Amino acid sequence: MEKTKQEIDIIQNNIEVGYTMSVYGTYENVHKQMLLDIEVLMKCISTISQEIDITSFGNYLLSEERERTVKRRFFSADIKEGFEKDLESALRNVSHADFENWKEQNK
Repeated sequence: MEKTKQEIDIIQNNIEVGYTMSVYGTYENVHKQMLLDIEVLMKCISTISQEIDITSFGNYLLSEERERTVKRRFFSADIKEGFEKDLESALRNVSHADFENWKEQNK
């Protein structure tokens, strides 16, 4: 995360100085630097977003809400087929439904 902050600080400095030909020499160099900065910013945003998402999803997996949802699904007669055979196993294992429920919760 520290590297991400340093990269963002460098880009912030570039913005404050300005993307001008007096700094970068030519229009092509200005354009190239802007594209490089955009690429780095997108990676930083992705990194930060992934860290937040992983933490949020982990918290959902540990939540009482997830436990209630799994229990409700487990005891639902129409979903038994293809579902875990025992409740403990159902609670211990992560499923695609967990991911979808988490996404729905975080819209």
